[in-house]
Amino acid sequence: MFQLRESEEKGKLLVEERDHLLTERDSALQEAQMWRSELGKARGNAVILEAAVVRAEEKARVSAADADLRVKEAVSRLESAIKEKEDLLALVDTLQSQIKRFIIHNFDFFRFHSAESISKLDQSKPT
Repeated sequence: MFQLRESEEKGKLLVEERDHLLTERDSALQEAQMWRSELGKARGNAVILEAAVVRAEEKARVSAADADLRVKEAVSRLESAIKEKEDLLALVDTLQSQIKRFIIHNFDFFRFHSAESISKLDQSKPT
């Protein structure tokens, strides 16, 4: 009898231990499932962030290309402006030279004709 009772108690203890182990197993499985879910969310966030990085890099490349194009256009406009300035300065120099020649020519012309007029006047005066 005593052994029967001991066996029954051992059986109850084993059932309780089994129930406790099953509860721990279920709890561990639930925790594992929760961590799988969290890992899935983290992977999804990583994919989203990676896509954002790719978009940002592409935007940076487009901006850099646009900036390069603008710099090239600005350099081209600057070169054109410098050439135009040089052309205008050359034109101003040419016009200044022409004005000097005109002034010198007219001065000589008026001096010659003035001297000629004075000499004609001197010749025409009765003495």
